[in-house]
Amino acid sequence: MGQYYTPVIIDKREDPKVLAYAYSFKVGEGLKLMEHSYMGNPLVETMEAYLAKEPGRLVWAGDYARPETDAKTKDGYRYDTLHYRADHLRYDPSKTESENHRVFEENSLLPDPSYDGEKFRYVINYDKKEYFDKKKVSPSPAGWTIHPLPLLTAEGNGQGGGDYKSLVGGEFIGKWARDLVGVSDKEPDLGFDQIFPYFAEEVYQVFRTVTEISTGKLLKLEPLGVACKRDTALDMMKYDAQRITYEMYGQGKPQSRDFEEFRKKGWDFKGETRSVAIPEWDAEIAFTIFQFTFL
Repeated sequence: MGQYYTPVIIDKREDPKVLAYAYSFKVGEGLKLMEHSYMGNPLVETMEAYLAKEPGRLVWAGDYARPETDAKTKDGYRYDTLHYRADHLRYDPSKTESENHRVFEENSLLPDPSYDGEKFRYVINYDKKEYFDKKKVSPSPAGWTIHPLPLLTAEGNGQGGGDYKSLVGGEFIGKWARDLVGVSDKEPDLGFDQIFPYFAEEVYQVFRTVTEISTGKLLKLEPLGVACKRDTALDMMKYDAQRITYEMYGQGKPQSRDFEEFRKKGWDFKGETRSVAIPEWDAEIAFTIFQFTFL
C-alpha cells in the first residue's frame, strides 16, 4: 500500500513533540514521498520558508515509520508515529473524525508568497555541520530534479508505495532526520562541509518495433513513452499490445486479459521483450523495455 508523508518540525530527538507541520493536500500536492520531492514543489517550499525564518528539527515523517513508543491499539497495532502525532496534535476526542481532520488542515503551515526559493539556495544542517547548494543539484536525464531535503530527512522510506526505491543516492536517505536544519541565502562559514546529494529514479523507455516477417526488415521503431516505474512501463506496453491484438483478432475493444491468454495466441516472452506475429500483415510487433539507471 502507499505510504503517506507529513513533514514535521519537532522539539527534540527522543519522544518528540510536534511543533509544526505541513499537509500536502492543503497546498495541492500528493501525500506520497515521490509525488512531491522535487525542486520548486509547493510543499517543499512551504517547509523551506519556515526554516528560512528559524532553523528547526525536521523529519519527513512516513506513516509506516518506526513508532515513538510501544503504545498499541486494541488489536495490537503500534501506531504512535510522528505522522500520527502530527495528525493528532490538536485532537479532541469529543469531536468527530472529520471535525478533527478539519482542525488538522487548518493548522497546517501554508506557503509564504514572499519566499524566494531561488534566492535561499543553501540548505544547512547545524548539527552535522553540513550543507548543500540547491543550484548544484543536477536534474536527472529524465528531466526532473529531485529535491534532496525530503529524502535526507525521510523516516519510513522503502516500506510503501510511492517511496524512493532507486539505489542512486541511497546512502543519503534519512541521514539528516531529526537534525537542526535551516535555509539561507548565504553560504555557511568555514567549518561546514558541502555535500552533494543526488537522487535519480530508474527510468524505463518503452519501444515498439515492427518487423517484416518475410524479409526480417525493420519497418518501424517507435518510442511509446518514458516511465519511472517498471510496472508503469509494463502497463504501457500491455495496453498497446492488447489494442493491436484485438485489432488482429477482430474482438472489439480491449479488455483486461491475463498474459496466459495472449501466450496461446502466439506471444513470445523473452525477458523484457514481448512480441506477437501477425501473418496477415506480414509483420511481427515487439515491445522492448530498456532500463536506465543514472549514476
